Amino acid sequence: MLVVPDALVALAAVVCLLNHRYPLLPRRWLPAAAALLVLAALVVELVVGGTIVSLFGGGFNQDRFALFGTSALLLAALLVILASDWEGLGSGTLGLILLGCFGGLVVASAADLVGVWAGVQLAVLASVAAVGQRDPSAARRLLPLAGAMAALAAIGMALLAGDAGSERLVTLQTALSAQLPLPLAIAVLLVLAALLVALAAGPWLGPMAVGAAGLALLKFGGSVAALGTAWAVLVPALAALAMLLAAIGSLAGGPGRRILGWAGLLQLGWIVAGLAGGSRLALGAGLFLFGVYLAASAVGPVALGETPHGLAGLAERSPARAAGFSVSLLSLAGIPPLAGFFGEFAVGSQLVRGGLFWLVAIGFFSSAVMAFSVLRDLRLVFLASAGEVVAPVARNRLAAGGAATAAAVLIAYTFFANPISGLAVQGAAALGLR
Repeated sequence: MLVVPDALVALAAVVCLLNHRYPLLPRRWLPAAAALLVLAALVVELVVGGTIVSLFGGGFNQDRFALFGTSALLLAALLVILASDWEGLGSGTLGLILLGCFGGLVVASAADLVGVWAGVQLAVLASVAAVGQRDPSAARRLLPLAGAMAALAAIGMALLAGDAGSERLVTLQTALSAQLPLPLAIAVLLVLAALLVALAAGPWLGPMAVGAAGLALLKFGGSVAALGTAWAVLVPALAALAMLLAAIGSLAGGPGRRILGWAGLLQLGWIVAGLAGGSRLALGAGLFLFGVYLAASAVGPVALGETPHGLAGLAERSPARAAGFSVSLLSLAGIPPLAGFFGEFAVGSQLVRGGLFWLVAIGFFSSAVMAFSVLRDLRLVFLASAGEVVAPVARNRLAAGGAATAAAVLIAYTFFANPISGLAVQGAAALGLR
């Protein structure tokens, strides 16, 4: 039963990909069938995923981290399917999204560096192929980036595994000395850089690649958290840089997808800052915030859809899409009382405990600037007029209903923040942190 969620997602992906090549099933039925399979996988994971066990010779771990990561990925995939326009969602694209989700599931349960690396690459390549379904030229531009990221991560992980004498993550926690020699310090930084590049490319790669890379970053960070060499200056500096870039970029305004990207970058900065804490509570807060980020970043762009007339008057043209976009944006910006705010506050409190007051100050300053930019854009959504008579953004009632459902799920995430954050802390503990 523990591998049933993975098997259901893999089955859905294979069926959709085969149907793209050999159309046997009506295309309009596939999104509904895929959503049901993903929902079933999520239910099974929530029911039986609490079991702690190691399978396949130690290559597959079912623990609290796997439970949290798998549930977050399945929820994000379900929200993407629900909020998408089913008439325009081809079976090939749907299959690649599910294949990317399966790659993330591999990362969530992997017990060694090989499984983590393979899962991330599967998710990234599937996401690049999904981009290619819509824009082949964009996929060609992303492919060298994906290859470089894969090579950097492979080199860094190989160096670490060679020094530790094993590729298992639990071994890294004890076999590596806190005083790393320069080659191994560079190896750690290579892995971190590769995973951060995949996260930063989220607006182009999509939520499944982000989910896999984010879980890999948190899992790898938890495994080498005792290595102060990489954590002392670089990680806090990267977090601060991401926050400040997001704040400055958001002031320029622009299309709805751009503000979503800047708000997402701000929240990624907070997640990376959680790594700087180096403790169970700090990484748990980062893991909780990552679950919020993954759901919001999955919903926002899909709920926004195609907006040739911009954000002005979006609420008049499609209230459901406006709701999905707005809730996602507010959560990414960390505006209370949504879960994004509680996640950032939890990370900030752990940074204060670690003495990183300057990083907390930069984070909340950047969040204040982002809040100004977000409220400015939401004023266009709800208070401005499109200036002309335009067709509704979404004629498809299923897509509009899916966007509204996604907004409701994000709000529900806030109400259940306490048990979810508790599970995230248990997930951090499963990585051996104290």
